[in-house]
Amino acid sequence: MKRGFFMKISNCYLIPFLIIVLFLFLSPTLSAQEDYEESVNQELIKEFFQDGIQAYNQGDYYDALASFESVLSIDPNHKEALEYRNKCRQKLGITEKESGNSNSNNGDKGNKSGGSGYSNPDYGFYIEPPKGWSVKKSGSEIQFRSSRGDFFAVSLQIRVTSAKEGLNKCLPLLQKAFGDFKSSAPQSVVINGYEGTVCTYSRNENGNRRKGKIVYLSRFRFGFIIYGDSQDADYNKFENDFNTSLASFRITDIEGIPDFKQWKTEKTAHIGFMAPPSTFPANNLRDIARQHEEGFVTITGQLGITHTKPITYFIYPDKKYLYKVTRRDSGFAIAEAGEVHCIWTSPTDHQSIGHEMTHILTYEAWGTPSTALMGEGIAVFLDLTGKDLYRESKRLIQKSGTPDIKDLASDKWFSMDAELAYTVSGGFCKFIHQKYGFRGLKTLYQSKDFFNALKTLTGKEPDEVMTEFENSL
Repeated sequence: MKRGFFMKISNCYLIPFLIIVLFLFLSPTLSAQEDYEESVNQELIKEFFQDGIQAYNQGDYYDALASFESVLSIDPNHKEALEYRNKCRQKLGITEKESGNSNSNNGDKGNKSGGSGYSNPDYGFYIEPPKGWSVKKSGSEIQFRSSRGDFFAVSLQIRVTSAKEGLNKCLPLLQKAFGDFKSSAPQSVVINGYEGTVCTYSRNENGNRRKGKIVYLSRFRFGFIIYGDSQDADYNKFENDFNTSLASFRITDIEGIPDFKQWKTEKTAHIGFMAPPSTFPANNLRDIARQHEEGFVTITGQLGITHTKPITYFIYPDKKYLYKVTRRDSGFAIAEAGEVHCIWTSPTDHQSIGHEMTHILTYEAWGTPSTALMGEGIAVFLDLTGKDLYRESKRLIQKSGTPDIKDLASDKWFSMDAELAYTVSGGFCKFIHQKYGFRGLKTLYQSKDFFNALKTLTGKEPDEVMTEFENSL
């Protein structure tokens, strides 16, 4: 597969990136250097880089590549982001030629569409921009611009449950990015068979009023935002060009994937299941559903919670199928939507029953975890794989040394060795559960001051708790 995830819409990913893109790209009165100097934001660089490290350590190289590309859209000379971007490409088997640009952080400056179709295998779309418009790759966007300053941009979004949900996450961001941003009420549309939502907007730029259009198209659990604008006086011409290009838009490389409504379904007392027809999970869906229902009962009992909201499992036969449907190459949960997307290739080759389910259950019962130590740790502890977390934690600690609890409970968790971080976090949560029950887990999961909460819970300093945990292994 020769494509990557160059935009994310889950949680806070989309919000900072669009601010960067809109500021960098929509200020034609500034020179490129002035534009760059004025827009660099070290906090955003740090956030994107941490996102990339987390995804890389989880083996989600498409997501990681998206984050490192986002860092490079702000700072093209960021040494570590360049190194990790190249590592991601190596993992994915993407050559410089296949990436579409031997110096991708600089974009495709000067290339012209010439009125012919533009196809991007990385993002997975095809479009026909207006004749003579330039095309440029900038971070997570493909941008098209006319000589008079009209523009539109296309970016890939993942973990999107609907076009309406996707656009609703974009609009507050744009309102925040532009003080005088105003938009019309979103309207549902269908374009080329894709579910969509559309609205118009206006904004001020250097005292000039600009008017534009936003279209959000979704397919399965990914989507594309296509947006752009022009000077107010030129809007009619821009809208005609925009609509003509939009009519040519196609999502590529999803042949042979039936719509969700054609998937086989199964229900248990608490969970709904879906699997593509004529695949292993579809043929064994009842047994898979039974195992997950048993897991649900076990996990809710361990956590001491009652869960009543619907949970839906989308089960895929392999990574290739998962990627075509979601543009992700590893299983995941969309906690706020109560969805789990996982791979089930055979009775012995499948994702754990409990990990992603635990993310759903803890999110609904306790909210967003304050640290990865607790969020991922509880999911590892309750993954129902039968792994001896104490033995595995001891083995890894003997191999790599005891991680500092101050690192485990901070953003440094994301830059640690993935196996060590996940396993020790799972072992630590098991330790807390055995000594203080689910209430102890909940307290640490929710607390914004983890170390103070840990001291209050245990009566010990954090380092002492870590020593006690290690001695119990």
